[in-house]
Amino acid sequence: MRIAHHRYVVVAATAAAILALADIPAGAQTASAAAAVPSSASADTTELAGLAESYLQQRADMLTTSPPTARAAIAHVRATRSMAARTQDDLVALAEKGKRYKEVDGGYTRAQVDVKVDDTTVDGGTATLQLTEHTRLRLPFTPQEVEEGAPEFEEPRSRTP
Repeated sequence: MRIAHHRYVVVAATAAAILALADIPAGAQTASAAAAVPSSASADTTELAGLAESYLQQRADMLTTSPPTARAAIAHVRATRSMAARTQDDLVALAEKGKRYKEVDGGYTRAQVDVKVDDTTVDGGTATLQLTEHTRLRLPFTPQEVEEGAPEFEEPRSRTP
C-alpha cells in the first residue's frame, strides 16, 4: 500500500476576491432582509454564491493530475479584467503545485467543491458573502487500497483571522 502524505493546501477565498469576480449589481439586503425580499435579493445571493463556487472549483481543479489550462479555467470564471489577470497567475501557480504533488505521490485525481452561504450583507454597491467552503481532493488510491486504510480524499482547511 502506498503511504499517504498529508499536505496543507491553501484554498482561500476572501470576500474582496469574490466580489471582484463579477459586475453584478448588489441588491440592498442582509441575510435577514433576504428572507423578507426573496425575489431579486435571493437571486443575487444565489448568483454570487454560484460565482464563488465556480471560482473555487477552478482553483481546486488546477491541483489535479489533469488540470485545464489556465486560459480555459479563467474562461469559466466571470471576473473583472483586473481580477482575471490576478486569477490567471494564481491558477498557473496552482497547476505547478499540482504537478509537484503528482511527482511526489500521484497527486489528486479530481476535485469537488461545494459552498454554503452563511451570511450576506450589502453596504452601498458592495455585497459581502460569508461562505463555508467544502472541498474534497481525491487521491489516486484504488478501492482496495482505500478498504485497507488509505484515504480516499483530502479535505483542505483554511484559517481566517
